[in-house]
Amino acid sequence: YNEESAKMAKSEFDNVFKSNNVPTEIEEFEMQEGIWICQALVDANIEPSTSQARRDIKQGGVRIDQEKVSDEKMNLSSGEYILQVGKRKFAKIKVK
Repeated sequence: YNEESAKMAKSEFDNVFKSNNVPTEIEEFEMQEGIWICQALVDANIEPSTSQARRDIKQGGVRIDQEKVSDEKMNLSSGEYILQVGKRKFAKIKVK
């Protein structure tokens, strides 16, 4: 790394992990309207299984657009969402 890229990496780290903001670069996925939240988390590669997704929702570790998800049976309507599991896993989804 050169000095400039090191500063940018530190700035991004501080933004995401110290300030609890969303990263600037997030992988994007397209999904069908009405998709089950747990399936969306698996399809976005941020959960290994729907069972794990349900457990994380029950424990309060899943957020949509920085709002905690409490309903594991939720289906997503059309729109764009930022999914977050824990502090480090993010995905942007477009539901059509």
